[in-house]
Amino acid sequence: VLAFDRRLPNRAGAADFRVLGNAFAGSAEPGIVAVACDDNGNGLADDPWYELAGSEHARATPRYTICYRRPAAGAEAVAWSDSEGRRGALPLSATFPPWAAGDTLTFCGTLLPPNAVEVEGRWSSPPFAYGYADSYPNGEAGACFDIGWAVDGEGRPAALAGIDFVKVYTGVSQALGVLGEASTELGGVEGVGEE
Repeated sequence: VLAFDRRLPNRAGAADFRVLGNAFAGSAEPGIVAVACDDNGNGLADDPWYELAGSEHARATPRYTICYRRPAAGAEAVAWSDSEGRRGALPLSATFPPWAAGDTLTFCGTLLPPNAVEVEGRWSSPPFAYGYADSYPNGEAGACFDIGWAVDGEGRPAALAGIDFVKVYTGVSQALGVLGEASTELGGVEGVGEE
């Protein structure tokens, strides 16, 4: 979760901000982007969040949860289960974070369809058309976002005049062999088109 130092206005029909990542051709790790306004004026990101509806919005799984279990001593993998009834395990290199309290760690949000494919032992993860962090190189238009894409929990346009906060989280749940689990990298957020 990142905050702007002042409200970023929604410029109708134009990109408003850029999300910086480390994507390059064939290596997109799409992240969901959500925005919020500091409506209560307390400087905290505790007001309603609105997801930006990217190109895969209609194919995504809303209200998705995935739960990782702390591995036992000597274990070789981190077990997981999700709200779609799937189960699996990740290599221990995907270490369960030591800061997590308890024996489980659960994440909730929107799940995008897998974007990576393996061909002849090599992984390629092309970007979706638009609307996801860490999908296009920072200097490309695909790394830019329009506040006008914001929708509420029912998928209705939020019609926000501006935003104060941006939240980014990994949107895919996909293991890429020796590359490990896909994970969105975040280098920052900056306004675009400001005078």
